[in-house]
Amino acid sequence: MIPAFKKLGILVLVAGLLLFFGCSERENPAGPQISEGLDYTGSFYDSVSFWGNLSGDLTQRNIAVYTPPGYDPANTNVRYPTLYLLHGFWGSERYFLDYFSLKETADEMISRGEIKPMLIVTPDASSKLGGGFYTDSDSMMTTAVEYTVYYEYTRYDSMGNPAGSTAVKDTAYAELTFTGAYETYIWRDVIEQVEAAYTAYDGPWWEYTSFDNLGQPLDSVQHTRPARDYRATGGHSMGGYGAMKIAMRHPDLFTSVSAMSAPLAFNLLIDHIPDVYSENGVSFGDSAGYYAFSPSQTKPWTTLFFSMGAVFSPHSLSEPDTTYFHRLAPAEQGLVGVDLPFGPDGDTSSTIWNKWLAEDVTTMVSSNPTRFKPALDSLTIYIDCGLDDEMDMNLHAEAFDAALTSAGVEHDSPAYYSGYGNLPANNFNYIADRLRVVLKFHSDNFPDE
Repeated sequence: MIPAFKKLGILVLVAGLLLFFGCSERENPAGPQISEGLDYTGSFYDSVSFWGNLSGDLTQRNIAVYTPPGYDPANTNVRYPTLYLLHGFWGSERYFLDYFSLKETADEMISRGEIKPMLIVTPDASSKLGGGFYTDSDSMMTTAVEYTVYYEYTRYDSMGNPAGSTAVKDTAYAELTFTGAYETYIWRDVIEQVEAAYTAYDGPWWEYTSFDNLGQPLDSVQHTRPARDYRATGGHSMGGYGAMKIAMRHPDLFTSVSAMSAPLAFNLLIDHIPDVYSENGVSFGDSAGYYAFSPSQTKPWTTLFFSMGAVFSPHSLSEPDTTYFHRLAPAEQGLVGVDLPFGPDGDTSSTIWNKWLAEDVTTMVSSNPTRFKPALDSLTIYIDCGLDDEMDMNLHAEAFDAALTSAGVEHDSPAYYSGYGNLPANNFNYIADRLRVVLKFHSDNFPDE
């Protein structure tokens, strides 16, 4: 199948040939010219959501923001809806832009009038183990952290531009976690940065218009719509799970949610415990081999379980029981690591599984419909998955669909799609195509002007 942006190139070539050979005889007008939007990248420095994490993941986080064709920061009369699009495992803020042609697709669809002009925000939720699963890791302890509030200008050059400054610092108290607070990072930090005048890195969503005598901003112009009806969230794989869970827990923030090829039913992961043993060349009952399990990109199931363990079941620093413990730091740092939800014999630990299931969206709906049905009823929901997903995410979609139906949540059934020719519809193939469907879905749910 020809990718969307290649199809566009072919159409442009054909249009050029028709023009050369006398297309003036055509009755149909030429298609619209594709206008280009822009993508910017801003950063959090020392994001409070990642302060003091024991896994050593970066506290600096990047955010990529796509602005639509015609976006003009000086035009104070135009504001845009915003889609917060969350990346998958081993991804970053560039995931949809680099792998799935997000900018080109959005440019084309907006220029053709297929979707409304919108901002699309793609934050970095990566970790050393592949991803933080958009979940706040358990607190280990509270710690004091000094941080910079702002810089006070102390010197100016001959043109009046700031040439020197002094950091004005303050102290905050942060919860020391194993991986960080990835859920809070999305629903609080990212949205606040986009909507609450964070422009230290020339972000496109606010424009400062006046400054005090210290060079600090006083007034600004906003270019987003800070209201639920104008916000949406979605994602692929791990990001689809994160979008669904955050929307369920914070329905006041979003009007629609989408999940592509997402792990929405953790109980189905039990079937893949043998894959972890196989990837490590270990048989059930081999205790030495079990405790030597190690994550790597060549062992996808092992790494997935370790990454989820780092978020859902980090080993408590005060817990002496190491039956399920796997170290992820030098021994002198103590019991820093994760508890896997199964032991040397492949037997599952109900205690650890229960920690995982507390963050599983299917279990959340099934076990507490009174809480989550109103939240889900307030959202417009879209789910899809390839029929040949090698990680069985199509089964996850089925399980979540059944849970929604059982809870009485009105929703459309998941969309399942097949591949073409010899290219199966697995967890990664065709996401660029499905992104078109997702953008159209969210656009249709934003209010008309």
